[in-house]
Amino acid sequence: MSRNRGITTPDKSSLASYDGMNPSIGLIRIGRIVNQLVKRMNYLYSKCRVILLLVYTGSWITLDAAEHDAYVVGDVVKIPVLSVGASIYSLDLQLIPNTDPVQLVMVAAQEITLSEANLSNASSFANNTLTIPTLTAGNASYRIELILVSVEPSVILQLSKVDLLPAETTPSTNSQPTRTQTDFEKAEALFNESIAQPIVQSKCISCHRQGRSAGGTSLVFVRSSATSQGINIAAFEALLQRRNDGINYILRKVSGNGHGGGTQLAAGSASYNNLSEFLTLLSR
Repeated sequence: MSRNRGITTPDKSSLASYDGMNPSIGLIRIGRIVNQLVKRMNYLYSKCRVILLLVYTGSWITLDAAEHDAYVVGDVVKIPVLSVGASIYSLDLQLIPNTDPVQLVMVAAQEITLSEANLSNASSFANNTLTIPTLTAGNASYRIELILVSVEPSVILQLSKVDLLPAETTPSTNSQPTRTQTDFEKAEALFNESIAQPIVQSKCISCHRQGRSAGGTSLVFVRSSATSQGINIAAFEALLQRRNDGINYILRKVSGNGHGGGTQLAAGSASYNNLSEFLTLLSR
């Protein structure tokens, strides 16, 4: 045995005496055991890191169970109630500019308690997927799914699915079987029929997408996919909310006035009029 400052440590010969093996072999075996333990600890750390990153240093707060729906403020998605296993958090996710597919980074989190235990409409995180049952953006609501793509150095999630939720209506007391279509629903139908493919995908997407010449402008679109309709409508809606002259601004651009891409739609043409009607409906 060797001694150092009063602490007894085994030398190679004593290590070998434990099982009768060569001292070098004994040290190698111990090293392998240590490496296995380190790998196991790293695995557990990576699995738990998302939950650990959600723990906030502030005090616990109490929320009413009715306020579960997520909503958008600027470029931040605010999730009031997120269920992660047995814990509950509030969460802020910020849009990462010029990402396609869309990615968001976690910028704030706080562990909370609820005055009621009903989490039926709360957001949840399980199997590396964050599900938002209701996300309100402008005049529309969506069901969103985000997949976890990174936990270091920041928690980053990527949009994997978007479903537009039907507009809520107040039950009518009369016997009429039909209801009036909302302006947003009219805008969505017009976009799907006359804007998405004939204009956005055929004329705009070559420049107005990430990595292209107009990828840093106020209108950035994504290529056709299962989620592109909701994302591209939201891009138009965000610009209209930021600018009081949003409709005229877009129409001037597409008709070639101050547009780096030149004239894309002639003023007065069918496509120009369809775009004008879509923007008007979307801005109401």
